[in-house]
Amino acid sequence: FILARMLSGMSVIMFKNARGSGSLMAFQEETDQRKAEVVFYVQIAVFIVIILLNGLIRGVPALIAGVAMVWASALIFWLYYYRSKKIFGGITGDLAGWFLCLCELGQVAALALVSLFI
Repeated sequence: FILARMLSGMSVIMFKNARGSGSLMAFQEETDQRKAEVVFYVQIAVFIVIILLNGLIRGVPALIAGVAMVWASALIFWLYYYRSKKIFGGITGDLAGWFLCLCELGQVAALALVSLFI
């Protein structure tokens, strides 16, 4: 569930705050956004490379499972961005927590679905 947490942290830094106040705003104000974005991008890229290398070492089933998990996370991240922007005008701390739970569930569901076919 490392990827879900990285994406959640990245959203807190990058997405617009819906309220302009609260604990989420405290994190956004106290952070150097450019540096934080670079750190998150590098962490996510390294994690994806590790997933792919693990899949290459362990074989095709592990590679397919890793790719499915990354795609599920990306799809849920896009859904989170789109829905929070459309419905709430941005994100809140509660929405960031909702995303984290949904992304972790989506990762497990993707792995379970892939395991049925491998």
